[in-house]
Amino acid sequence: MISAYSRRALVASIFIATSCSEPTPEPEAPSPTVVYSDRMSTWFEGAWPDVRVSESEQWAAFGTWHQLALVEVLTGQAGSGKLDGVRALAFRGDQLVRQDFERKWGGAQPDSLPDGVTPRWSPDRTSLAFQRPDETQGLTLRDRDGERTYELPGRVTAFEWSPNGDALFALSHDESGVSTLSRVDASTGARRTVARDLDAPRRAHSIGVASDASTVYLPLASPNAPDNELRHHPTVDRDLDIYAVDIATGDLEVRIATPQEEVAVAVVGNHLYWTRSLHRQSIVALPVTGGEAHLVAEGGQISYWSPEGDQVAFTVGDLRSSDSPLNFDIEVVDVDVDARPVSAGAARRALVSGYHEDFTPAWSPDGAWLAYHSHRSPTAVPMYMSEGVTDDIYLLRAGESTTQETRLTDFCWEVGMVDWSPEGRRLLFATWDKQGEPGISLPWIATLDLETGAATSFERVAFPEPLRSARMLSWSPVAEEIAIENDDDDGTQSLWVLSLDTGLAEKLVDIDCKTYCGVDWTHDGQSLIYSALVDGRMQLFNISRSGGETTQLTNDSGSILLPQVSMDGRWISATRIELTRELLRMEL
Repeated sequence: MISAYSRRALVASIFIATSCSEPTPEPEAPSPTVVYSDRMSTWFEGAWPDVRVSESEQWAAFGTWHQLALVEVLTGQAGSGKLDGVRALAFRGDQLVRQDFERKWGGAQPDSLPDGVTPRWSPDRTSLAFQRPDETQGLTLRDRDGERTYELPGRVTAFEWSPNGDALFALSHDESGVSTLSRVDASTGARRTVARDLDAPRRAHSIGVASDASTVYLPLASPNAPDNELRHHPTVDRDLDIYAVDIATGDLEVRIATPQEEVAVAVVGNHLYWTRSLHRQSIVALPVTGGEAHLVAEGGQISYWSPEGDQVAFTVGDLRSSDSPLNFDIEVVDVDVDARPVSAGAARRALVSGYHEDFTPAWSPDGAWLAYHSHRSPTAVPMYMSEGVTDDIYLLRAGESTTQETRLTDFCWEVGMVDWSPEGRRLLFATWDKQGEPGISLPWIATLDLETGAATSFERVAFPEPLRSARMLSWSPVAEEIAIENDDDDGTQSLWVLSLDTGLAEKLVDIDCKTYCGVDWTHDGQSLIYSALVDGRMQLFNISRSGGETTQLTNDSGSILLPQVSMDGRWISATRIELTRELLRMEL
């Protein structure tokens, strides 16, 4: 075992036994090759790319359903075939199998795959293993003898066949937040624990098995059982590295360790493939008329201005697969009249901090209250949906600690950010309906008693067709109108204005966007600032309240999204994202 949380340069140690009296020089470790690299056009959704490699090693399926690539391994070129409408890719030997956005698989004959499963074919392609979406703790095996399900100790997050097809190696994640690596006999279902108490990601990913069946390669945040307190720390060193697990002994050895996130693994022949995520986020500001953005706060996302315009609040927390978003807290930075930090050190401080995810608060117009979305938990829970976790809107008097916060709602599910009405007595937010379809966010308005901070009423905003799901909301500073970033049924998005007086909705523009783009009003209520894709990067645009032509405000080398206009109307703050993903290959 190596010491906990050790980080070092990339190593791939090769030990050569010798009987010579003089030591033989150790040969240089093989160097990895970057097979493919590109920039993501999303916010957080593409930060954990998976990988599958064809039997002949000609092709690799790389990425997430938000941005998939089919890469020719030897040339490093992305395939020319369109992947629009494709959610996932898999290989049956060298045959490419596609899943559409309704989670239906095509091209998998002679196997008929159930909707939504993650398939892995045996090396001889006569057997198929998959996990059904409704069977979180089991693997189903289908072969000539029929179909059977094998139970595992926790939710299966990764699995792969042994080289000769006699067994499956499965990583499962239990409610305590630790993972177990098991070997499952493909014929009998007999399970042997290879390694337990692993600090593995809870998200689905891929693992690799060496061709001699001696080693399993998988990503881990550390070589020891995870410390739940550390999971909630915004910036502790818990990025994923690639470890080798000895199948016979369960011993761990780090093989790939870098400051970046090593996400997913595959082994084909004598080659190790893996994916790497390089993520940088910051809060920037620019004039409301457009131009070059300058740095406000490194490491931040989701900004919001104080009423006086002298502070900018933002969310902090590494986008790490092992913990995110448990580690999200809120900081604030003091800024001057030019929207620049007033000093390098003391200007930045904690604003909202507690266990689990906290999203950037919105100040009330008078500056007296902060309203925000939180998954507040009373203890350092191990997982996003651990028992006791909330998912609601909280209210806090400005200047008080979170020990004084009030849970305003008790009915939310994947609630979003919050915005205030112009007079400061109502809150606007969107949430999934617990009784409705998952993924559909509908807007609500809470009316408050500002003496006590209690809600006096909740009203769901009428959502006329063809509006479907409110990804982002913003309340006009001068009228009973709200701007809506609508998630359309076909995967596209559009920008609308909804009158709260009449209930009528007016579409302003279609938006090319693969994430939560963001929208805000100018201070006079005459225009809207929003984000959309241009040449593979998110940039800011201005459009009149009455619609018409759009004006591009930024041309940044990164993606600029989630805009917020200062109360005096001079500045826009926004989130700047640089997210690069890589596919790497190395000889074992």
